[in-house]
Amino acid sequence: QGSFQEPQIWLNGTVDSVKYRDVDLGKLDLNWAYKEKNLEIQNLTLSSPEAKYNWSGYLPLNLSFYQAQERLLDKPQRIIFQGEGTSFSLIHIFLMDVEYLTGNFTSNIQIEGTPVHPQLNGIVKLEKGVLKIKQFQEPLQNVQAVIRMINEDIYFDEAAAYSDNQGKLTAR
Repeated sequence: QGSFQEPQIWLNGTVDSVKYRDVDLGKLDLNWAYKEKNLEIQNLTLSSPEAKYNWSGYLPLNLSFYQAQERLLDKPQRIIFQGEGTSFSLIHIFLMDVEYLTGNFTSNIQIEGTPVHPQLNGIVKLEKGVLKIKQFQEPLQNVQAVIRMINEDIYFDEAAAYSDNQGKLTAR
């Protein structure tokens, strides 16, 4: 509906197998609507045996089929991201020195501000983690972390791990 200049789009569907590079991410369920330069994410869920991620909220976008100077608009946004699981399957793609990271994790993050100037508020917790860093011969065991995000700041409230070679490692 709408026009090529001001489209209106409703999308509800499932992609049964999502893959990024060499990583199988699982099933994607989505339900969103676009009109008046606003993408409303009613539900966007990525789930696999190792993790489940959910997004909801709204994002100001210009999805006109015509040429546009800006696609991401400098207007308020609010996206709620929640996740839980036992493995961060994509971490080696974004952090090249990390081979893998497993453990029980939960996250709850609100992305506000604007797409041009985002503000993140929330928390990520990891318990009973195993972190393999390429430069270390043995993985770090029993990794515990509590990470808070407030606007543009990231706080490591807790970060601890055990190394066979170095004993207990902590950081704050």
